[in-house]
Amino acid sequence: MDREIRIPVAVIVEQRRPVSAWSGEIWLPVAVLPGPVPEPDGTVLRRTDAAVQHFGGHATLTLYASDAEAYKFNLESSAAALYVILREAAGGPLPVRPHLVTASPYEAQDYLDSGHEIVERVAMPDAIRAQVAAFVDAFFVDQPFRKRKRVPAEGDDQEAGGPPIAQRPRKRLRGGGID
Repeated sequence: MDREIRIPVAVIVEQRRPVSAWSGEIWLPVAVLPGPVPEPDGTVLRRTDAAVQHFGGHATLTLYASDAEAYKFNLESSAAALYVILREAAGGPLPVRPHLVTASPYEAQDYLDSGHEIVERVAMPDAIRAQVAAFVDAFFVDQPFRKRKRVPAEGDDQEAGGPPIAQRPRKRLRGGGID
């Protein structure tokens, strides 16, 4: 198995009504489907009184061997999930587009820090879950915790490395300065 695999996915987004007169429309990812979808971006899939679901676009779920620990943590949680990151779209049928789909909760956390993207957790489809589980089985290596031993610094007398300020000889400044 390759140390990096790519899984094509399709993202479903939902447009919800504003909750107040001062807020705008709310766009959230609600599902990820395995494989490409023949529908064009922005196609309305379902309409209710409260929301409209659209086909948001295609993305690629990339699994890296170095992130196998994060994927294992995700699979062992109460409900395995994929994390969808949406960004504003400059043009196109929808005001948002899928930027990234990941199975790593650690990577999703990095995108939450900026506050510019929409980051949501959606259910992981069984077909993708099986691929992620096989990838974790192939590449996860449990690393036991090893506490580092403290190495004392040389010359522990002063942290700054010199005598205390009160014991230093005073220097006379030229030009009538203060000593």
